[in-house]
Amino acid sequence: MASSNGIPAWVRGIAGWWAEGKISDDDFVTAIKFLVHQRIIKL
Repeated sequence: MASSNGIPAWVRGIAGWWAEGKISDDDFVTAIKFLVHQRIIKL
């Protein structure tokens, strides 16, 4: 499910985990890189 700005809830969830300290900076960066490489996030 996407929010009104088009960001899927699961992407927001990953960012939330990072913001809450539940995942490391390295894990967050790895997740973002994966999403970029899969063309889920376009720069």
